[in-house]
Order: sequence, then C-alpha cells, then structure tokens
Amino acid sequence: KDKNELIFNSVLLIIVCICSFVLAIRHEPWGDEAQTWLMARELSFGELFEMAKYEGHPVLWVYMIKFFQNLGAGYFVQEVLSLIISNAGLAILHFKSGINKVLKCIIAFSPIMIFWYPVVARNYCLVVFFLFLTAYFYKDRYAKPIRYNVAIFFLFNSHVLMSVFCSCLLFLEIIDIALAIKNKSRDVKREIAGLVIGILGGISLIIQVGGSVSQSSTVVSTAKYDYYGLYDIIMDGLIRSTQCLVIFKSEMSYVIFTPVVLIISIFILFFIAKHKRQLFILVVSAGFIMLVLNFIYTNSEQKTAINILIVIFCLWVMNYDEKKEIKIKNVNSRTAITVLLALLLITTYPGGYTATIFKDLFGSFSHSKETAEFINENIDDDVVILSADDFICLPIELYTENKKFWNFYTDDYYTYIEWTPERSNRIFEFYEKVVQQYTSNINYGEEIKIYDIYQEYIDKHFDKGEKIAVIIPKRVYQYTQNDTSKAKRQIIYVSGNGDDAYYGETYIIAMMQAN
Repeated sequence: KDKNELIFNSVLLIIVCICSFVLAIRHEPWGDEAQTWLMARELSFGELFEMAKYEGHPVLWVYMIKFFQNLGAGYFVQEVLSLIISNAGLAILHFKSGINKVLKCIIAFSPIMIFWYPVVARNYCLVVFFLFLTAYFYKDRYAKPIRYNVAIFFLFNSHVLMSVFCSCLLFLEIIDIALAIKNKSRDVKREIAGLVIGILGGISLIIQVGGSVSQSSTVVSTAKYDYYGLYDIIMDGLIRSTQCLVIFKSEMSYVIFTPVVLIISIFILFFIAKHKRQLFILVVSAGFIMLVLNFIYTNSEQKTAINILIVIFCLWVMNYDEKKEIKIKNVNSRTAITVLLALLLITTYPGGYTATIFKDLFGSFSHSKETAEFINENIDDDVVILSADDFICLPIELYTENKKFWNFYTDDYYTYIEWTPERSNRIFEFYEKVVQQYTSNINYGEEIKIYDIYQEYIDKHFDKGEKIAVIIPKRVYQYTQNDTSKAKRQIIYVSGNGDDAYYGETYIIAMMQAN
C-alpha cells in the first residue's frame, strides 16, 4: 500500500511540475512580477528593506531574487524559483498530508496550484511552501517545537496576509504552554524557546511593513472607496472573492457562482464547527483577509485563494487535535469537508482554465513582450517613452534594451514604482480630470481632447522638438474615441490588434513632439 501511494504521489507531482513548467515558459510577466525584479535590480539590500513599508510585503522574496541577480541570473530565475518553491510545497502536501487521493488530484490541477502560485512568480509561492511545511510539523509541535516555530517565522515573512493566521497558531501555542505549566504535564522549556522564535517572526514583519497602511499608495487608492454599511461590505467582499475564484467575465456567472461559493463556504464552517481550534483559525484568518481585501489592498486570485489554502491546512491537521472521529448529523466531518473543498476547487476550473491558463498558453497574458519587441525595433534609443500608466509599463521594461521611461505621475525617469501617497494623489487627479471631461463632452456632444492633456504635459517637461512616445492604457484610450486631434492621428501601434490581454490592457503608442 505504501509503495502504491508513493508511486501515485510521485507520478502526480511529476505531471504537475511538467505542466507548470510548460506554462511558465509561455508566461508573460505582469506589473507585480516585473516590479519585484526591477526593484531588486536597481536597489541594494538596505534600500529594499526601506521600500518594504511602501510595498506592503516582507523582503524575503525580493531578497532571494536579489541574491540570484548578484550571481548573474536573468529574469527567468524568478520563474524557476517560484516553480520550485510552490511545487515543493505541493510535494509536502502529497507525501505527508494523508489527504484523499481524489482531492489531491483536484488540488494539484486546480488553477490555483498549477498556475497562480507556481507560474505567476510572486511571493505567494512562499505561502504555499511554508504553510504546508507548518501543517506537516504541526503533529509533532510539542516534541519538536523549534522546527515548528521556525516554519511559522518564515510563514510570517512570506506575505502580510498570513500574519493573523500565524498569530492564531501562536495564540493556541501560548494556551497549550499555559495549560501544561498549570497541570505540570510536561517540560515546556523547548516549547517556550520555540514560541519566542515564532513571535520574532511576527516582530520582524512589523518592523518591515509597519506603517504601510498609511504610506502605500495602493492602500490610499483603495481606501477612497465608499462603503455604506455592514451588508454592503459583506456582499461586496463575497462578490469580489467569487470573481477572483471563478474568473468569469459575465455578470450572469457572478449571479450563478456567488451563491454556490457562499453555500459551500457555509457548509464548510458547519462541519468544521466542532473542531474548535480549526474553526478559530479559519474564521479569524479568513475574516482578516476579507477585511484587508475590502478596505486596504485590491483583490486578486492569489490573495483570495489563500482562504482555500487555510481550509486545506485545517483539514490536514484536524485529526491531530481530536481523539476520535467527529460526526455531525451522522456524517464524518472530515469526509464532508473533503467533499466540500473539492467542490469549491472545481468551481475554479472552468474560468481558471478558459480565461486564464489557456489565454496565457495560447494567447497573450499581458501584451508586454509583443509591445517591447515593437519598441526595440521601431523606436530609437534617444526617444523618451512617456508612461501614461507606470504600472502597466513595468513588464515592458523587462524586455526593452537601452530605453528611457518617464513616469507621468512622478515627473521623472523610472524603472520601478515607489508606492507613495503622492503618486496616488496624482493618479486620482488625472483620472478625475479625464472622466469629468469625457462626461461633460458626451453630454454636450463636443469632441474629446484628452490628448491635449498629454501635449500640455510634454510641452511643460521636455525641450522643444524632443520626440516622445506615449504609451496609453486602454482605460484612458476608450475616452478618446471622438478625439480628432492631431495626436490621435499619430498613433503608431496598438497591441494585440486591439484585443485585451487577460491580465492587462491593450497598449496604444502615439508619437508626439514637444512644442
């Protein structure tokens, strides 16, 4: 039986690794992936630590990238690292968890584990690895508390969204130690030493990202949304999370899948209710993540899927805390949660594959490589490239050579973004101006002159006669359909024949000149 289990897990892991590697070869980076690489390339280790308060992410991932850059590695090493780390976490799950074989397959081939965590090369791969490593060490946490808390230390430093989850584990650890001291049931010296290591992980995270809520422009921009009550907050959070999980592009799909995801989630909570430790971990951690994704950071597939990883963790470790099987309404709770988790993951398959994985494999994920190739071939090195949206232009920089990018929001050359509140304010000022002009002109039937905004900016910041290539995002370009200005007629490139990439926008390049 053990041999058959070993063969099954090995074959499954090999297939998943091959599939994710093929996807990684075809993958185009987006702004978040490019930001990490470009920051690591331009900044020292000390400067990267200082940037953490704007990034809102601990430095472990970017330090790893920086280390390999110093060895002379190119960008693909970031992809390889993400693949290795994420799939190593999946290997721990396969070989050490004892989870049902069918569920293992559903997890392994879900868009979350075959694409979003291994292929989209961000720090979420660290979450997968250290979360599953912590689950593996959980069973022997009393006998071997040092290694358990070392895993928690690094899980703290994988992503800020894991901070409350890790804090829950430490809280339960404190309770266990206190009860052991009270009952004199065991020597807890090593457990206390381990607990200190785990607490240091939380302290190190606070030192790195403390103040990011008030200093990061991603937070400032999201905080400008208005909410009208608890019901709106909950429904908005559910809809956003469902959108990120099922990844469909129609309103009907949201109408169908939001109740499905909600019902499955309620039943998971119902069957986990008598597992008090796991219920505490899941409710507090998932509640914190929903709070953050509604009020602080924007939502995404990877952030939302952390809740699914936490359910996997709870399913994995629940039997370690219980002396016997727990039945609810004559149904084994572990079996019920296994089925419900499988159903929840299956809802991610249709949209995850058709709208994301196949789009990246057979089409264009961000149009960044295609646009960069056009720039390298058709735009001279002395032409300044004005980024009308600094974030969407980051992946283009990975593929261009000897080009100068100018940031419309900071009035300076740039290679990466500093997420400062000042940048956020400039963005809102610009978009408010654009939208107001668009609305006003539509109402009065007048022509849209949004390119005049760019022309006015170019005339102010560049010498007369200097040529400027303006990269315009489609969300601005869509307001210019009636613009008959000279600048509009100077468009020289539209990426993807005008069709949006999945995780990005159509790039429009207009050649302009300072007057």
